[in-house]
Amino acid sequence: MLNDDNSIDPLKRFKIIEEEDFVKVEVLPQPKGEIQNENLKDIVASYNIAFNRTEESKITFQTDSFYIYKYGNNSNIESILFSAKISEKESR
Repeated sequence: MLNDDNSIDPLKRFKIIEEEDFVKVEVLPQPKGEIQNENLKDIVASYNIAFNRTEESKITFQTDSFYIYKYGNNSNIESILFSAKISEKESR
């Protein structure tokens, strides 16, 4: 995860709660000065992410929590937005 060109520690931005069949992810509020997409309403957090520091993408959370189930599916898909390279990838 990146904020501009600086790496961000995900453990300081998310709280992970493990349950038996799922994981709850709480999205901690991002400082307002860091959020760059003012066009979207109700943004809790928005981060740049990079694969091998070459393929940059963005993930925007319009929810303060979501669940990842044991088979990899997640809740709140309409409130977690992907853009740039990652949005072009085929989901499996």
